[in-house]
Amino acid sequence: MAKIRPKRILVRSILLLTVFYAVFLSLKLIMSRPFFQRLDISLKHRYNEIYFNFLASRFDLDLNKRFIKSVEEITAKEASITPALWKLRVKKLPLDVEVPSYYRTGSKPIVQPFDPRLTIGVYYQYLQHYHNKEDGTVPFHWIDWVDLSRIYPYITNPKKENLCETTFNLTSQPDLIKDSRLKNVDSYCSYDPDSLLGYTIFSNTGPHTIENRAILGKSYLFNHAPSPQKLVFLTTTGSYQIGVESPEENDFYSSLLYNEMMEKLNFPTNINIVHNFQALLSTKIKQYSSPLEDQLLEIPPENFDIDPSAKIDELWDHPDISEIEANYLDSIQFSFETKDPPKFFYEASLLRSIPDDWQGEHYDWRFFSELTVNKPEQSVVLHRLVKNWLAFARNHGIVTWIAHGSLLSWYWNGIAFPWDTDVDVQMPISELYKIGRYYNQSLIIENAADAHGEFDGVGRYFLDVGSSITNRTKGNGNNAIDARFIDVDTGLFIDITALALTNEKVPSRYNQHYQHLSPATNVELPPSSSKDTLDQLTINNQLQLYNCRNNHFTSHEEISPLIRTIVENQVSYVPQRFLTILNVEYNLESLTKKNHRAFTYFSNLRLWYHTKAVKRYLNARKKDPKEELTYRELMATNQLSVEDHINLIKLDPLLLQEWTQTRNFTKLHVQEMQFIQRGDFEKLGKFQQEYIDQVGVGKALRSDYFMDLLMNDEEMRESIEERAQLYFPW
Repeated sequence: MAKIRPKRILVRSILLLTVFYAVFLSLKLIMSRPFFQRLDISLKHRYNEIYFNFLASRFDLDLNKRFIKSVEEITAKEASITPALWKLRVKKLPLDVEVPSYYRTGSKPIVQPFDPRLTIGVYYQYLQHYHNKEDGTVPFHWIDWVDLSRIYPYITNPKKENLCETTFNLTSQPDLIKDSRLKNVDSYCSYDPDSLLGYTIFSNTGPHTIENRAILGKSYLFNHAPSPQKLVFLTTTGSYQIGVESPEENDFYSSLLYNEMMEKLNFPTNINIVHNFQALLSTKIKQYSSPLEDQLLEIPPENFDIDPSAKIDELWDHPDISEIEANYLDSIQFSFETKDPPKFFYEASLLRSIPDDWQGEHYDWRFFSELTVNKPEQSVVLHRLVKNWLAFARNHGIVTWIAHGSLLSWYWNGIAFPWDTDVDVQMPISELYKIGRYYNQSLIIENAADAHGEFDGVGRYFLDVGSSITNRTKGNGNNAIDARFIDVDTGLFIDITALALTNEKVPSRYNQHYQHLSPATNVELPPSSSKDTLDQLTINNQLQLYNCRNNHFTSHEEISPLIRTIVENQVSYVPQRFLTILNVEYNLESLTKKNHRAFTYFSNLRLWYHTKAVKRYLNARKKDPKEELTYRELMATNQLSVEDHINLIKLDPLLLQEWTQTRNFTKLHVQEMQFIQRGDFEKLGKFQQEYIDQVGVGKALRSDYFMDLLMNDEEMRESIEERAQLYFPW
């Protein structure tokens, strides 16, 4: 047998290694391509779904006769004895408001109790008779639209103390203000004993106590905050819009008590907000509407690349721009000329000495009333924010989609996480310019009735666009948020951020996209060159990579076309590559792991629920209640029987209410996701339309915030006139 020479062995080994290395590089190159990366994500996600649902019990509780019968029995019992469950027992809401007699007698109090049913009902009626008949504007003061009763004692007290020094100046309390950066009280408060309030809050205030926060914001609204530029009254398909008289002014005598709207309406004795809404719909007054209806909504790449100077020139050349457009022009000129813009949005910051002081950062300082984190009101307000933002945007042709944590919560069951403190949405930069031009600083009023003529809500929302929207990089970090949609009852808001083409360096996860840079895309790449030799703006443009001012990057192919879906029972859109986006932001386990923070996800109820509550129940079920549950047992909570689910609902009426309110929608979401994951968008569209026709989309899943307060407060259910006599005996 011939001997193999060592030299030949070495050569063969080198050749073999070379072949293996070439194959390895080829596989690596192939697997780095977006398609294979998405395939890898899908396979890992599918594995996680199987792993986290292994041996989980599966019941269709919606069709389980025993469960439904038990729920009906529990509902009948609990709804009659639990005040918070009024929604499960009340068939007729108090929609009629008696107009106080002092409007007719002329013997008016200084201020009156707050009631948005009265305010909105009067404005509906006024629009019917006077819209387009005068100058196209209406009077306005914040006192009719926001509950300012916290500061009424200062208005009605003839002794005008210097609250700037006695209440708002905290410098004499070192323990209270420790580690907090206070603002000088003179920079936001001035003593004014001749005014109704006795002082003026004229600027943002820096950190304060919780009690002061509410007083400061409401004081600012009462005597200094400018009025909205316009009022936008939503309908189920569009809106009625009207300008506000002298929006730059704050005139208390433009309030309902003094603006003579009642006189022009011949002193109505009763207001029914739904009847007045329906009457307005029957008129021939122009409705603004340009709804988005595409099942797959393509976004042109140019919508992410807007030239500010072209926008400025366009407005300068416009022969007759409106006041809101003139303000928009001033804003983008300021933004274009300012390279280091000051902070625009200010939150209700709290003193560091206050426990959980971070909570204040989730409220706009002007509209803060109280902390709602971990309270039922939080879910109500966030739900209403989403409902009205999506309805407003979709019906007015504004392209937007839910993002970040809101997108993650949609993935699970279509509704917000119970621990959420805000909502995030994104849009192309073109849409930010659009809302800045036509709707900046508008007060948007919820549609009082749904498509079936039933009461829907009296929510009011302030749309505020920042003053530095042409600056598309992080800069000084003061303005990561482009705009906010703010609930004026609480100060909670939706963060709106725009994606735009910039020269920011992109994350490494997009490295595989550089292989597409070639002469075919008008970029010459010499053999020795690298991506670093190219201008970053050119690279980002060629690769269609866009970012917000907080450097969250997304590619055009990850976003467009947007997929039409239903979010919180509202027609909305999500990015087509939502799985990829969520994997980058949160990792794949966040889409399947059923324990997060203090909550556990129950697939059979399609809801997140307090882990401690379930743990207490399972402990009590044990033969030895003192024996602690193991982590393994806790992870097995989705193995609960039908009887266990019934018992949990018996133990917590609020869980009963949550399931009752959301069951139809969350079941829809499960079915929707099946079509989306299969990519069967034609069937998805048909399924959505059937749901819209049979069940209805657009109506809120949760009660109106004001109505919830009203139904839980016997005192508030008295008529406005009776309450006026009670609170204001003069």
